[in-house]
Amino acid sequence: MTRDRAVAEMLLRRKTRPKLKKGKRYAKRSKKSTTKEPLSKKHENALREAFVKVLLKSPLGKVRFSDDERHISVIFFDEKFSYRIVIKREVNVGSWSKSKDEIFIDKEILETENIKSFKALCVHEAVEKFLVETYGLDLDKEAHVVATKKEEEYLKRIGGSWRSHQLVVYHLWDKLDRH
Repeated sequence: MTRDRAVAEMLLRRKTRPKLKKGKRYAKRSKKSTTKEPLSKKHENALREAFVKVLLKSPLGKVRFSDDERHISVIFFDEKFSYRIVIKREVNVGSWSKSKDEIFIDKEILETENIKSFKALCVHEAVEKFLVETYGLDLDKEAHVVATKKEEEYLKRIGGSWRSHQLVVYHLWDKLDRH
């Protein structure tokens, strides 16, 4: 097992381990010991930072859209996830449901007739939702950074311009004074 994968596994195990006391996070001292000690905030932050670096280095796998472009399927970090795409009036350019397997994209992105930007936004929201729900990453500080990197990676893969995409998204965001 590589060091990067070990860090990821360690963080994943930490997220899924039940908390013993409210507000404190616990980790096993060793395999033989049954006592638990709280992780220091510094140690936890170092783990999270290392995990985000691993995610940033990990390549985006296959990305597929249904024929009607209402579903997206993504392979990232050896995990496959898929979501329904809902196009509607949105407060932000894109977001996702906390209770359903859905991502939301503002309907005005389709008016730009830039299908590559639409698809890149879908990838961004799908990756972001996956990271927050699966690994418990902070939405703004961690998941958004990784999702933006994967969005750029996907856009370059399909022959789109990152700069042009940024301008389209910013224009839509600014148009409705949403910032």
